[in-house]
Amino acid sequence: MAPAQPTLHEHPLSPYVQSVKIALREKDIAFTKTPAGSIAPIGTLNPRAEVPAFVHGDVTLFETPVILEYINDTWPSTNLHPSDPTRKALASLAAQVCLTQYEALMWAAGEIRIFKRAEGAVAEKLIANIQTIATELQEWLTVKLGEGSYFSGEQFGMADLCIAPILNSSVGSGLGPEKDTPLGKWLDRIKQRTSVRTTFDEAREGLKTMTKLGAKRPAGFKREYRDHRLDLMVRIGGVQVVVDGLRNDNIRFSWPDVSRSKL
Repeated sequence: MAPAQPTLHEHPLSPYVQSVKIALREKDIAFTKTPAGSIAPIGTLNPRAEVPAFVHGDVTLFETPVILEYINDTWPSTNLHPSDPTRKALASLAAQVCLTQYEALMWAAGEIRIFKRAEGAVAEKLIANIQTIATELQEWLTVKLGEGSYFSGEQFGMADLCIAPILNSSVGSGLGPEKDTPLGKWLDRIKQRTSVRTTFDEAREGLKTMTKLGAKRPAGFKREYRDHRLDLMVRIGGVQVVVDGLRNDNIRFSWPDVSRSKL
């Protein structure tokens, strides 16, 4: 007997979650959306204690690229990868840069603007540095897009659904790309797809809720400064943000971690 429909443990603002949702919807796969922690602590499904976590029968997965490949292989009727190996590799490269380096920019902007990790002149400098890096990445992505309709070639694919949530968040944060640029036009074009539009609508509603919460955090809440995010915060001049987080015990690092004394 085939496993029941998959369950996605999620938060609608997560770009990683959004990529998984778009992939499921592109393949017309019925799935259950479950807010993270509503059924079981997210840490029991993903040792990183973050979304997404994906459950399909007796298979439980985390790490977005792994989930996406599982979806593509398990429901193969629509292949989300280009058939040409060179095109696939180049598209995957663009997606990987966005899932790591560009995602870290959006995460850092949220740390500053929403969670108020820095304020005043310090915050302005950090945001200015984020903008500088975002502009360079947008230029790089524009070259990778080239004259094609999609990063995956002539058909919407895996790279597009990985890049779209992050660039959409970038636009919403005022970091670009502008609408009249190749990237802006690409983003507007794929927003017409039902899978993308539905997912972005859900994210918009999630943002309204998060905006109301502002800098308030649940008891024990800690943002994860994992690999690319920690690297980015240091590069933009946010070492003090990290030190303050350690001192206040409201940040954490990648799994597996160790216990440490407060500064």
